[in-house]
Amino acid sequence: MIKFGYEKQKTRGIGGFADVYITKMEVKIGGEKMRIFVGFIEGDIPPLMGRTDFFGTFEVFFKMNEILFIREGD
Repeated sequence: MIKFGYEKQKTRGIGGFADVYITKMEVKIGGEKMRIFVGFIEGDIPPLMGRTDFFGTFEVFFKMNEILFIREGD
């Protein structure tokens, strides 16, 4: 569990309701580092990237075996 600087919210998904712990952390995508909101749910569930920061900065394309990240404005 996150023990510093988080906000607890309720979320709903395919499996029902869960508590999500949201915090900001630095991630590296390719050669680019940025601080984004990330949500954690207890258990064996991968962290969720925040749409506000990440998808507001990058366009994401899924193409066969590739994922392309294009920075807005490039």
